[in-house]
Amino acid sequence: MASLGTVSAELRAYFSRHNLLDVYEMLLCGVIVMRPEDPLTFLEEKLREIMEKGLDAVLWYMCIDLSLHPKLKRISETYLNTVFGLDGEQLMTEELCAKAWDFYSKNLMKVYFGGSEETATDL
Repeated sequence: MASLGTVSAELRAYFSRHNLLDVYEMLLCGVIVMRPEDPLTFLEEKLREIMEKGLDAVLWYMCIDLSLHPKLKRISETYLNTVFGLDGEQLMTEELCAKAWDFYSKNLMKVYFGGSEETATDL
């Protein structure tokens, strides 16, 4: 996602309050992957979906047809324990979950858009 570091705090707060960066990211990803014949109608339909479902449902891949989603295997708890080096009694922390999600979403973006990890994070 693009940085808002150079804009005013008031504008950053506005964007954050209305989840605008997430909405723009979702719409842009949908147009890039789906390449609809009529992009304006596509965007209008997706905005209506957001309005019906609410901003809490906004995910960057929401505008991409399910048939284009990569076939991903579910990660088992034991695999996560191995990846993060957790013993049987240690619990998954919020930080570890965030790290796992970050890794997953970056790799998912690479599957959709190709390119390097740096390119995926610049979106």
